[in-house]
Amino acid sequence: MHMYCPECEEKNEDSATTCKNCGYELRSHPSAQPRLLTYAGFWSRLMACIIDAIILSVVDFTIVIFVAVGTTDMDFSYYELYLNSIDWYNLLFSTTDWSAILYSAISIILALFYYAIMESSPSQATFGKQVIGIIVTNQEGKRISFKRAFMRHICKVITGSLFYIGYLTIIFSEKKQGLYDMMVGTVVVYNQ
Repeated sequence: MHMYCPECEEKNEDSATTCKNCGYELRSHPSAQPRLLTYAGFWSRLMACIIDAIILSVVDFTIVIFVAVGTTDMDFSYYELYLNSIDWYNLLFSTTDWSAILYSAISIILALFYYAIMESSPSQATFGKQVIGIIVTNQEGKRISFKRAFMRHICKVITGSLFYIGYLTIIFSEKKQGLYDMMVGTVVVYNQ
């Protein structure tokens, strides 16, 4: 009989304690106590999301400045425009059609990698989640892989674009999971 690793989906012998491919711990040591998971609710997750949105907005705005300078005939001597960010956006999006597409693509890729890298890191949380004190884990309370974190964010974008149904399930599900969490087998819990 065989079992499959929940992280890399490699087939392992039933008696294996770690995955032969990625080293993931398949069975806990018998003396280890199970970790009690306290699931993070909608409001704490929303606060973490707002903090992350602010962080990503600052980085995005910086990118807009460089894209505007690189795709228009203006230079940094127009520092007055910096004081009114709306002018930067108007200048960027009114001068070239492809600038808006470029900026949108950069923003999406930046967010995708920000969430995937941070949630699969040893901290298991984005900066916003760290401030609130919550982490992303698999169903057993263990760290998730980059691949799972990457898929989690893609699923979050897709299910969130469908009338925010991916987020509303957090309110009603037993483990306070978003639809995207259910799809990839993750939970958001308080860091203990």
